[in-house]
Amino acid sequence: MRAVTGAHKVVASKTWVHRHSDRSKRFGEAGTTYPGRYAHIDYSDESGPAAARQWLGEDPDAEALLRGRFAIFNLWRALSPPPQDCPLCMADATTVEAHDLVVSHIVLPAPDREMRIQTNMVAFNPRHRWVYFSDMHRDELLLFRGYDTDPGRSRRVPHTAFDDPSAGDDAPPRESIDIRCVAFFD
Repeated sequence: MRAVTGAHKVVASKTWVHRHSDRSKRFGEAGTTYPGRYAHIDYSDESGPAAARQWLGEDPDAEALLRGRFAIFNLWRALSPPPQDCPLCMADATTVEAHDLVVSHIVLPAPDREMRIQTNMVAFNPRHRWVYFSDMHRDELLLFRGYDTDPGRSRRVPHTAFDDPSAGDDAPPRESIDIRCVAFFD
């Protein structure tokens, strides 16, 4: 990540997200989740900095790092063979404007407490340009920005999943994993 982004420090989340499409026999299995079928961005202006702070933990340089530029990246990889029945689709961030984003909350029930995560939903705009990478292999990786403090950059990449009719009825159900990390820049 440091080599690709030019960051001077990178901290990975201690968790990852393992997903199965709803056609999978493993759909809903403990420890996994399903592909998000709504246009969204994982981090808002509130939850992006909160996640970065959490991932830094007890780092003595945390406050200084958070005062500078940082960005959260998603590293996404298909684990199932191509074609994926429900691929990841991303918007060209340069076609998404701030007024297209709607602050939203995901509410996750948990045994000990309810968890609320602030994200952004993406309102329809005919200017949006959506793309996806068909037939991804296990050795390929998508790296995309989930949040960036630099207002001079395309700060976030909206994404979603969709049923790909071109994959065919016998396409293996999608299985994927994504890991998130925060990169700090000088």
